Amino acid sequence: MLARSRDEALYRAIEALPVKQRTAVVLYYFNQMSTKEIAEVTGCLEGTVKSRLYTARGNLKAVLAEDQSLGREVTL
Repeated sequence: MLARSRDEALYRAIEALPVKQRTAVVLYYFNQMSTKEIAEVTGCLEGTVKSRLYTARGNLKAVLAEDQSLGREVTL
C-alpha cells in the first residue's frame, strides 16, 4: 500500500514537470537511455540533458517534500 502511494505521488510529480524536464526524466529513468542517447533523440547537447535532469530532480524533491509537509505519506 505504501509503495503504491509512493509511486502515485512520484508519477504526479513527474507529470507536473515542464515537458522538456519530464521527457529527460522519462527517457533516462524509465527507458534507461544514456544522456548521450537522449541528446541525440531530442536534438540538444548532452550538457543540456544533464542540466534538465539535475533541475528536474530538484523540482521533484521540492514537490515530494511539499507533499510530505501537507501530511501525504511519501517515502522514497
